Amino acid sequence: MRIVSFEQEQRADGFMEDRRYEHDVLVAITRMRTLPSGKQITLFLDARGNLLSENHSYGMLQLSLERKFQGGAMESETYIGKRRLITRAAYEKARAMYPDMPAADTTMPDLASELAQWVRAEARKKKPKRETDPEAARKLDAFCEGLLQGQDVEDAFAWLVQGKSTLGEMSAPASRRFLLALRDWGCPAVQACEVERDHDLPKNSSHLVITLPQEAEARKKVFKRVGKIAKEQGFDPYADDGQKFLYAKMD
Repeated sequence: MRIVSFEQEQRADGFMEDRRYEHDVLVAITRMRTLPSGKQITLFLDARGNLLSENHSYGMLQLSLERKFQGGAMESETYIGKRRLITRAAYEKARAMYPDMPAADTTMPDLASELAQWVRAEARKKKPKRETDPEAARKLDAFCEGLLQGQDVEDAFAWLVQGKSTLGEMSAPASRRFLLALRDWGCPAVQACEVERDHDLPKNSSHLVITLPQEAEARKKVFKRVGKIAKEQGFDPYADDGQKFLYAKMD
């Protein structure tokens, strides 16, 4: 049966020291101190007083830095923010609000950053490259051409200077920002279909036909933004199958 006992002592340097004994033999030492700022410093030492790890933290792991030592030399440094592992850059950004937190040691490996890079690399390995679907592209282009041949079709880019026309449930400013982004990404045209009118003036459209740009990076931006809208509406986003048009349902 293991017999465990503890001793506690207030040190002159402000640390409260807890000593752990097993069968009356000292096995571990913990020193803790809380500063007026609220920062807590915790030191873990072996029975000989050699530092094993050092922790500086605020709150319930709101921001924390842990250093581990081996043979008197630091071997790793870990950063925690809001209860999760964060990168060195994120720690340094958060540290601006806690000036008595130690600066990160740039000579140490950035474990969170390395882990994130590894996860991304593994994801790229496991995710097979998607093949384009020409038939899906043809069907979507045909659907969009049908909308364009219907009634109540307006040049949505012209709405940028008309003021208060809206897209689906978007506000007028949000609608304007969305259209400006599409124009900036090189979309040659955006048509608002099945436009609802107020006294013969365009008022709202929930159906957009976007003429896609040719440049690959620009297309990615358009598909990503329109895909986000689709997910918000409960629909699966369209993939880039080389189509000419992209349909966006705005509500």
